[in-house]
Amino acid sequence: MTKKEAVRNPVFYLVWIIGMCYSISYSVQQYIAAFATMELGQSIAYGARAAAYMSFGFIISSMMLGFINDKFGAKAGLGYGAMCILLGYGLMTLSIRVPSLCILAALIVGFGGSMYTVQCPLITRMVLGSRDYSSIWSFMMMGNSMIGALSFSLVGLFYDWGGSYRGA
Repeated sequence: MTKKEAVRNPVFYLVWIIGMCYSISYSVQQYIAAFATMELGQSIAYGARAAAYMSFGFIISSMMLGFINDKFGAKAGLGYGAMCILLGYGLMTLSIRVPSLCILAALIVGFGGSMYTVQCPLITRMVLGSRDYSSIWSFMMMGNSMIGALSFSLVGLFYDWGGSYRGA
């Protein structure tokens, strides 16, 4: 599709919304150290370890997504990422009661961490085509980046309102 055709197609907006959701998910991950120390009452070293495990998960995520997309296709890559993010954030929620789960949760969230940087561009090209891909993706990235930037403030707002990262 051309960019003009793409913005008239409802599928464009569905792909864009998926990208924005992953952008929000990606930016929330940046609060893991603060969550581990402030919310769970753990040491700064524990919070740093959680962030390190999440970063290690990001590295694995890029390799796993490459393998899954090449071997099984982009839908399988989406399923892998959704599973990792849901499982990881589910465990993170449970870590409020069992803080020792936080490290495992951080690693699993990290396993889905490359969805924003690997899977979203792949899905965009797959669904909308290669013809005007660079202009379509750069247009989408403006929205993705804005929503990602706003989500940092939103997480802070949850903390300001409730005195906790639990809602975020």
